Amino acid sequence: MLLSGIRSIFTSVSTPELKIDGIHRFVRHPLYSGTMVFVAGLFFILPTLSNLIDVLLLIFYILVGIIFEEKKLKKEFGPGYLEYMSKVPKLIPSFRKQEK
Repeated sequence: MLLSGIRSIFTSVSTPELKIDGIHRFVRHPLYSGTMVFVAGLFFILPTLSNLIDVLLLIFYILVGIIFEEKKLKKEFGPGYLEYMSKVPKLIPSFRKQEK
């Protein structure tokens, strides 16, 4: 199994493909979700004011970034991404059985 970033090294032109399998069946932005859980966990391990500020700034940055990323994805994938958005939550995973 090649990771998408590694695949781009070996192919000259790639057509964008909407990934909706694997963990993307449960949450649209798993990397952002994981990052937010990780930094929040660090704050709970080391609850200092500077860590709290870092966590709040990072979460704000991620939430703003998601707005821009989803705008780009809607433009790139059109109705397919809109349908995906209607079925899959943004950040908090849903493990309900998905309709096919």
